[in-house]
Amino acid sequence: MLPKEAVQEFKQIYFRKFGEELNDREATEKANRVYELHEALFDYLLEESQKVVNQHESASINK
Repeated sequence: MLPKEAVQEFKQIYFRKFGEELNDREATEKANRVYELHEALFDYLLEESQKVVNQHESASINK
């Protein structure tokens, strides 16, 4: 769960972007969903980049 300060910052960003004020519950839910999505994408990209590095290293060793 994100800290309260992060949720408050999310509320400000959301309002600037969409012109809609969120209550604390809505902001907490949305902010945590965004965080979880970001975390999942980051983990996926990290795994994929590690595969590329491993393939490159294997190709270099086998030369």
